[in-house]
Amino acid sequence: YTIPASGACPAVVSHYTITVTSPSAPATISGTNTLCVGSSSSLTASISGGTWASANTAIATVSASGVVTAVASGSVSIDYTIPASGACPAVVSHYTITVTSPSAPATISGTNTLCVGSTSTLTASISGGIWASANTAIATVSASGVVTAVASGSVSIDYTIPASGACPAVVSHYTITVTNPSAPATISGTNTLCVGSTSTLTASISGGTWASANTAIATVSASGVVTAVTAGSVSIDYTIPASGACPAVVSHYTITVTSPSAPATISGTNTLCVGSTSSLTASISGGTWASANTAIATVSASGVVTAVASGSVSIDYTIPASGACPAVVSHYTITVTNPSAPATISGTNTLCVGSTSTLTASISGGTWASANTAIATVSASGVVTAVTAGSVSIDYTIPASGACPAVVSHYTITVTSPSAPATISGTNTLCVGSSSSLTASISGGTWASANTAIATVSASGVVTAVTAGSVSIDYTIPASGACPAVVSHYTITVTNPSAPATISGTNTLCVGSTSSLTASISGGTWASANTAIATVSNSGVVTAVASGSVSIDYTIPASGACPAVVSHYTITVTSPSAPATISGTNTLCVGSTSTLTASISGGTWASANTAIATVSASGVVTAVTAGSVSIDYTIPASGACPAVVSHYTITVTNPSAPATISGTNTLCVGSTSTLTASISGGTWASANTAIATVSASGVVTAVASGSVSIDYTIPASGACPAAVSHYTITVTNPSAPATISGTNTLCVGSTSSLTASISGGTWASANTAIATVSASGVVTAVASGSVSIDYTIPASGACPAVVSHYTITVTNPSSPATISGTNTLCVGSTSSLTASISGGTWASANTAIATVSASGVVTAVASGSVSIDYTLPASGACPAVVSHYTITVTNPSAPATISGTNTLCVGSTSSLTASISGGTWASANTAIATVSASGVVTAVASGSVSIDYTLPASGACPAVVSHYTITVTNPSAPATISGTNTLCVGSTSTLTASISGGTWASANTAIATVSASGVVTAVASGSVSIDYTIPASGACPAVVSHYTITVTNPSSPATISGTNTLCVGSTSSLTASISGGTWASANTAIA
Repeated sequence: YTIPASGACPAVVSHYTITVTSPSAPATISGTNTLCVGSSSSLTASISGGTWASANTAIATVSASGVVTAVASGSVSIDYTIPASGACPAVVSHYTITVTSPSAPATISGTNTLCVGSTSTLTASISGGIWASANTAIATVSASGVVTAVASGSVSIDYTIPASGACPAVVSHYTITVTNPSAPATISGTNTLCVGSTSTLTASISGGTWASANTAIATVSASGVVTAVTAGSVSIDYTIPASGACPAVVSHYTITVTSPSAPATISGTNTLCVGSTSSLTASISGGTWASANTAIATVSASGVVTAVASGSVSIDYTIPASGACPAVVSHYTITVTNPSAPATISGTNTLCVGSTSTLTASISGGTWASANTAIATVSASGVVTAVTAGSVSIDYTIPASGACPAVVSHYTITVTSPSAPATISGTNTLCVGSSSSLTASISGGTWASANTAIATVSASGVVTAVTAGSVSIDYTIPASGACPAVVSHYTITVTNPSAPATISGTNTLCVGSTSSLTASISGGTWASANTAIATVSNSGVVTAVASGSVSIDYTIPASGACPAVVSHYTITVTSPSAPATISGTNTLCVGSTSTLTASISGGTWASANTAIATVSASGVVTAVTAGSVSIDYTIPASGACPAVVSHYTITVTNPSAPATISGTNTLCVGSTSTLTASISGGTWASANTAIATVSASGVVTAVASGSVSIDYTIPASGACPAAVSHYTITVTNPSAPATISGTNTLCVGSTSSLTASISGGTWASANTAIATVSASGVVTAVASGSVSIDYTIPASGACPAVVSHYTITVTNPSSPATISGTNTLCVGSTSSLTASISGGTWASANTAIATVSASGVVTAVASGSVSIDYTLPASGACPAVVSHYTITVTNPSAPATISGTNTLCVGSTSSLTASISGGTWASANTAIATVSASGVVTAVASGSVSIDYTLPASGACPAVVSHYTITVTNPSAPATISGTNTLCVGSTSTLTASISGGTWASANTAIATVSASGVVTAVASGSVSIDYTIPASGACPAVVSHYTITVTNPSSPATISGTNTLCVGSTSSLTASISGGTWASANTAIA
């Protein structure tokens, strides 16, 4: 601060220091701007050194380091303050945080234990969530909360309340415990018992309890021992107790109890010759016959014994086992002596009529004969000739030997007649693409085409022509017996249809004119559909007769089975116009006008010399200069007929010459233009000053739109009237710009129509690489970008064109995503789909068949086909793009239930049946038992084996296997019996068996009895079978060994007579009452 100088004293300056500081720039705050109550997030400021504060700590707090903690839902400003610097104030930056409250977890209620295969519905206390299983291998859950137990284990069923604001989704967990239902135990053991016997059953699973459904038929102990009480069927039940949520499981095993049978008495012949037969009868029916040695004699099912070889054999009649009661065997001894042996015949046993075959016999020396020579003959050397269809015995006879009769061997020959070939009838020519049915005179054959490239034939004989050519259609009668199949052939010729010809030439004619038509294919014929309108020659020359439309036809003739082909060409014929008559003044003075009229309207006027006279469009003639001129009136051409011209001569004479006016003849309202006249001294005038005015110097001012004559008058000269020169000025209003309306955003490839408020303009695109526009204003989007679509109102008179602009924005459509993944699923299974483009949403077109998660996991719900859709969102004007992926869901097959006998004896068979057809049978161990394709099980060796029945895979569902356990037991070997085989009445003998544990019995206790220990006691003379029975084992029957004992009566003692006292040295003869004995002395020292 300066005090100015005073006198000689200098100015005095006081100093005061001012410090100026720059204000701080506000800091930029970055970090999360949404939080969930209870969560925290760190904010950062672009400038350090500031302090953090919350504008409302009830919503969120902030620490000194910028950590924000959400307290309650709401919006709050978190402020960061750069402190004051010098005189500059502190600078505060604001950052808005939105706090949302987390959702409360839902409470889940419902059953928490399930058995595999069962379902239960869970409910959540809060709606709007989604259900999910943490392990779908244990249990699945539907969108409505229905839980389906899949396999044993514990699984969390989760219910998710979706995220709200910054708060994450809230998941409630509910533990479901799934238990496997107890598998039913497999019960094994004898399923048939005899009254009074017992059998122990075993269950494949321990811990169950045994019970009988009817203790009057059989009882069962706690350890599974079944005791047969009386005949009948009873279910022995084994119960596995309940486990978890699964109920108790009961296995049923049916036991059949039967009563034992009594033995039968056998009667009939007991001696036979080898090869002879004899019928035995048993006192009890229903048994089976068997020979103890088929090498000696066989016996038929009806008891007919056939002697095979010499020897003695026991023919046994067995009353079959009744349930578990063993069979009862009666024995009958047959003695066989040798006849001649029969020969064995070998050779073909089927022949076709007319063929031959040689038979051979195993023994030479016999003779051949046919039992029916009408069917087949046989030569002495065994050559058989088939004569007619039928069955015949060819016999080979070994001549009688000794006392045995001749032995005849029989060999049956079946003769079949060859099939006659069928006669085929039907069309034998076809056109490509047509079909025809063939019929055969004999049904039952099969149709076939020798070349399906030319023609195919259906199973019913419908032939379809494929391409031109010849082909044999064959009909085969199948083979019959020894006669081969018979084939009938039928030749079909296939021809190609002619292509229609293309006709070219003039299609319009005037009556009386001609025109030549040409056809693209030669060889056809021309014809007119209406010769009253036009005719056509053989070479295609058309002559127009009368007006109208007519079809000129060109016919390509038929080819093979293909019809003629006609091409049509329409000709339009028009009549020529008549000339018009012209009337009006035919003399004019130069500069004058006259109106001509024509008798026919619609024509156009023209002057043959406009230097002499002109004519307007309405027929007004203006004389230009002296001379003669033709004024022409032209009726325009009609169809193919030319225009018609009428002529009218005008004679023009000279008046005073008018001035020639020059200058602009079109003006826009408000503009001016100066006209000049070739002759001075005239006066200017406007014929209509409302349209335009003209000054004395010829300056024309446009006032309003319209046409106006600006006249320049040369004053009258002599006899000629004043000469007025007319100059037409056309005044136009400037056009107003049009308003354009319509869509201003488009997707590439789409179109939209624009409309202009004023019609008559033209459309154009400023950049056709982005969008084009049609003459009617339809915009087609070509590529993304912005483009101006312009609408131009054309220039009107002297007024310029007016252009309106409209901006269109074009966006590219999204490409559809490609979906990949499995397209077949089994109900209950899942599969993940992937899309080639991210950002889309997944949806199922039918959630009753399959659902899809947000991440593309498809869950199969029920069988059927469903589209899984993946939608990419809309972009600009382009709509959302949906990709479709078809998933086929199939139901898994239910396992079949197998039924049938579950115990077999080695070598026996049994048929199993499955509750569901279409499966395949297999044995898990063919060393124990095999199974045929029809389910017949054959026991091979002792043991247990699973017979499996597999239903094939269906769609994506795997094959289903049912198991059935068969127990196979070995049959007991027959015991060998040893001991004395002849006894005297009253004596005893002990027999021994090579196998212990059997029971002894006598087939006839009237001859001999046997004790439980095998001691035989002879009762009366005769032969008797002593039987030793090894009891049944498993499914194998008891085995009986036979031992024949012959019992003889002791002789009666003879009565001796003679002298009973002798002297030493003397002799005496004794006689015995029975001859044949031998004498002996008990003491030869005495006598």
